[in-house]
Amino acid sequence: MTLQTIKADAAAVAAVSVERRDRLVAVARRVLNDDHEAEDCVQDALIRALNHVDSFDGRSSLFTWLYRITVNEALMRLRSRRRRGPVEPLDAVAERADDRAIDPEAAAVSRDQARFLQRHLARLSADDRAVIRYRKLAGYSTAETAAALGLTDAAAKVRLHRAMGRLKASLTPAA
Repeated sequence: MTLQTIKADAAAVAAVSVERRDRLVAVARRVLNDDHEAEDCVQDALIRALNHVDSFDGRSSLFTWLYRITVNEALMRLRSRRRRGPVEPLDAVAERADDRAIDPEAAAVSRDQARFLQRHLARLSADDRAVIRYRKLAGYSTAETAAALGLTDAAAKVRLHRAMGRLKASLTPAA
């Protein structure tokens, strides 16, 4: 192919892409199920076609060639999406982040409460702290707590009940 032929083919690709862009977007949309991604796909397909216009051999119509490039681009995007998982729109991510915005006052209160609880837990025996940490703070079941501490289920329940009573007593101001 001569340079003049390539330039003529590039002009033809540009002309067909303007005339038939809606049909190319429609095929990309059918594959991708996403309007915005279909637009991006067609844009990338047209760039790819212009970059490889010298490989157009004329065995099919120019639109058929562009159609095939668009379908291939859409399929590559679909495979890529499956590998990396769904892409969430930026607006949705920003909205979720706004919803989870931390209230500084609430965070300060929470830190103060955690320090307060840690001070009172430190006053308990190591056995009492262990049973409270496993059962209440880590969320272990009674059986898991018992196994971790080498106790029977009944002994773990009794130890937890007594440890919670001592913790409550240390938290309650003396009259």
